[in-house]
Amino acid sequence: MKPIIKIDGKSEAESKLHKDTTQVDKTLRESDEQFLQRQQELEATAPKDGDAGSDAALPANQQHNYSEDPLKKKKNFDEKVYLFPEEFNALRRELEENWLTFFVTVNPELRVSPAWAMVHDAPKFLGLMNGALDMDMQLDTGNVAGVCLKYLNKLRSMRGVSSVH
Repeated sequence: MKPIIKIDGKSEAESKLHKDTTQVDKTLRESDEQFLQRQQELEATAPKDGDAGSDAALPANQQHNYSEDPLKKKKNFDEKVYLFPEEFNALRRELEENWLTFFVTVNPELRVSPAWAMVHDAPKFLGLMNGALDMDMQLDTGNVAGVCLKYLNKLRSMRGVSSVH
């Protein structure tokens, strides 16, 4: 039998356990500090409720306006509706005129066609287009025109036609 060695009134096993426990406590404290620091960084960079969204730089007929200002209700119809940029319509025409089978065929996994997804579910549309064109575009609601233009140019190059600038 091994003799029990006491250090500062504690056995060797108790001393080792205390050392392990303090190391765990130290690690947990460091982890909590990193978490709180990251939380403060995110809160500092988070958008404020009153800030305009990324579409503030877009033309007036392409901006979303969620204001409850009563004067906004008296606007003309074309100023109340969110209009897609011309590149969106050019992409739609390209798909309808030259890639109709792809455009209207329902994807069995998603249960929607690219035509439906283009209007109603942008993430699904991007997924279908990325898969078909071997691209990796990401959803960017502030740059709908740029995303559509890249898809349009890729489709046109596949047909052997010059790109649109």
